[in-house]
Amino acid sequence: MTTKQNYFYPLLIMGILFFVFGVMTWASAILIPYFKVGLELSNAQAGLVAVASFISYFIFSIPSSSFLNQVGYKKGLIIGLFVMSIGALLFIPAAQSRQYAIFLVAIFVISIGMVLLQTAANPYVTIIGPRESTAQRMGFMGMANRLGGVLTQLIFSSILLYDAGDISHQLAIASPTEKELILTEYLSKVINPYIFLALFFVVVAGLIYFSNIPNLKDEEENKITEGTEHKNIFSFPYLTLGVIALFLDGSISVAVNNSILYGEALGIPFTVSRHFSTYALTFTLVGFFVNTLLIPKYLTQQKAVVLCAITGFTLTMLSFFTNGVISVWFLLAQAFLSAFTWGSIWGLTIRNLGKYTKLGSAFLLMTLISYAIAPIIFGKIIDLNPMYPRWAVLMLIPTYSYLFYYGKSGYKVERW
Repeated sequence: MTTKQNYFYPLLIMGILFFVFGVMTWASAILIPYFKVGLELSNAQAGLVAVASFISYFIFSIPSSSFLNQVGYKKGLIIGLFVMSIGALLFIPAAQSRQYAIFLVAIFVISIGMVLLQTAANPYVTIIGPRESTAQRMGFMGMANRLGGVLTQLIFSSILLYDAGDISHQLAIASPTEKELILTEYLSKVINPYIFLALFFVVVAGLIYFSNIPNLKDEEENKITEGTEHKNIFSFPYLTLGVIALFLDGSISVAVNNSILYGEALGIPFTVSRHFSTYALTFTLVGFFVNTLLIPKYLTQQKAVVLCAITGFTLTMLSFFTNGVISVWFLLAQAFLSAFTWGSIWGLTIRNLGKYTKLGSAFLLMTLISYAIAPIIFGKIIDLNPMYPRWAVLMLIPTYSYLFYYGKSGYKVERW
């Protein structure tokens, strides 16, 4: 196994990449309400931003694994960053033409680059150190991820959403000609931030090009786990069950990410609700920090999943039976839990896969399709129940029920 001294530097590079992931992932939380106002969309239509952001994980995770094997790890990271840069630049014609379809294409192109990066980065972080501290390393990556998200929320929110409430009021009373001018000016705000992001991705690509990142090497990749016989990837029950767990786990982050729309549906002023995503990120950042302190020294990965399932179930019910800002706070508090569940499920699921490790990682990344499906469900429930939007939070109940099962016994199933 790689020593701590040897894997510190590559993990630092991975931390920079996870910072990039955080920037782009949490930008969606701002773009959804931004497009809803600027393009006059419903909650469900605005949720297509998440579809464009995450459907590529389902389509390209396995092909990306094969692509990395062909071009090499380092070159694959650089290519992925340049693809993201191209996608960011597509925001310019999208904003100028005010075409939602072009925005979605741009987001999709960015996500293709992110798939390539994450297909390499996640198994790298998982394998490069001791298995029992996988959640801890993922915790450090999560801190870098959420730090990128916090900065994105603060900057993007101040640029794109600070006057969204006033814009909505102006659009309601504006003539057709005035409305065109207002919308054109409002959507143009997104151009400069995405030009900056395109340049930022190129700079990170240059940093990786001139760095000395070792290739991903793991003694387990070329042998099957000792003492077992597996004919294919599907002969690992705990992997299959873990894939389901990670898929459902995405609903937690999605519900929290949509706290702005949820708060708006509850009648909370936009000047207040636009900060909810920043609060959620802060909770998650604290969660990842606590994660690195507790796991594995004081808390095992499986116990972390069980405790989060019980706590999350309780917070969901409290959110459902309360109203207004209190309901939102119970929802936002669950961001703290997601910091534990993501890394712990990865650690429990990816263990002892031997030569199937990379493929197993690709399957786990495919579960991010839940980030595309869950927002539509969440938004649709709110649209169908405008008088009682709190029904939307109940979509988390199946998630926590299954996580409780997986943390209790599902992770131990070695054979069907």
